[in-house]
Amino acid sequence: MKQIWLRLQMLFYNRLKHISLTCGEDCEISCLHLASCGKNNSIVLGNRVKLHDVRITIFGNDNHIVVKDDNHIAGIRFAMEDDGNRIEIGAHNFIGSGSLLAALEGTKIVIGDDCMIASPCEIRTSDSHSLLDENGKRINYAQDIILGGHVWIGMGCLILKGANIPKDCVVAAKSVVCKMKERLKEGSLLGGTPARVLKENVSWNHQRIK
Repeated sequence: MKQIWLRLQMLFYNRLKHISLTCGEDCEISCLHLASCGKNNSIVLGNRVKLHDVRITIFGNDNHIVVKDDNHIAGIRFAMEDDGNRIEIGAHNFIGSGSLLAALEGTKIVIGDDCMIASPCEIRTSDSHSLLDENGKRINYAQDIILGGHVWIGMGCLILKGANIPKDCVVAAKSVVCKMKERLKEGSLLGGTPARVLKENVSWNHQRIK
């Protein structure tokens, strides 16, 4: 019965929401709020992916959302505007409710496997509006955001355009991460506004170790 209901949902979204939705095995979708306007937009869900009370808005063409295996995503928002954007979420991640993932101006957000993003956080590839220099030239174009595998983003963080956070890093709560001049090392602890390296050679564990 569950599979029949899922097929009916996919038929509805594919036919009436102007988007291609495909699912792997044992997926569940409930209370999906989807608005899509454009051509060749797609959502691809891996195996055992659950979406509950998720809001997705896509305005443009050739935009793609990929959610890989074993993700339970509830109460978050995806936003895509313009053409050629991509949001890719690796396997076995946690993303807290109230979070926002926004990719605009032909950029991508890539989140590796086994990441933990507390609630609520915002990940934005664009400022949404133009910042101009004295000659009227725009100076704040959108840029990709990359989170490596096993990254922990603390509560209330803002991850902005150009941020590249490698494997095993931790971002302290309420931090603002921008593009950094120096290349971050794996296993760095970041914190502050704007974020800077507080400590190196760290890692983290989902369990509270005694």
